[in-house]
Amino acid sequence: MEVNELIKITKNKNNEQVVSARELHKILGVKTRFAEWWIQNSRLLIEHEDFEGVVTTAPYNPKFPDKVQQHQDYAVTAEKTKHIAKQTQTKKSPQIPA
Repeated sequence: MEVNELIKITKNKNNEQVVSARELHKILGVKTRFAEWWIQNSRLLIEHEDFEGVVTTAPYNPKFPDKVQQHQDYAVTAEKTKHIAKQTQTKKSPQIPA
């Protein structure tokens, strides 16, 4: 499996490679709620250097796409994504790109 098939890597306004923390959480198959997992795994990260907070929207229900909810997400640098994946220790952790 190619890296790009496993997790989507985008670029931020500084042209750095970043990954969605919510997507990483999902791909790793973490059982803990996202907010709890993020608090545990972001303690050593530096905001505006290792990650940026972003707000995403998603429909409450696919049948009613006009009704959306907002979610707090984080754009994490590719380097720190690997660090978080290793720290999380799931079966998918070793597959996350550096």
